[in-house]
Amino acid sequence: MENPARMPKRPSKNEITKKVHSGLEAVRANRRSFAVRKHLTDDLDQLDLASEDDYWKLIESFLGEIIAANPLACYAGSFPPKRSYEDGIKPAELWAYAWESPSQNERMYLKFVLKDGWYFHVDCHESSEK
Repeated sequence: MENPARMPKRPSKNEITKKVHSGLEAVRANRRSFAVRKHLTDDLDQLDLASEDDYWKLIESFLGEIIAANPLACYAGSFPPKRSYEDGIKPAELWAYAWESPSQNERMYLKFVLKDGWYFHVDCHESSEK
């Protein structure tokens, strides 16, 4: 049996980076949905957006910002990633990132699930960590 202390922690550096790229690819291909719609109204208000279309454009932009800022430095999830308890996406892994957003002039937080090639948006708002 392998020594647990020597086993790699999940997610790997490659996995953390790949999730953001896969998320951006899915959003651009319109393979996207809201996993938890209850967050949408608050997110739209907080981000001062009028429509879901504007929201998706911003999410695409945010994923690009995370890639530019280095997904490894932005990863705000746990090791291993937590699992969703929301209907429709449980028990998929939650991917969370926090970064200094040039477009918002704020530290932002984004959480999503990737499932069957789809991006399921969970949450996006100003980060509580400053």
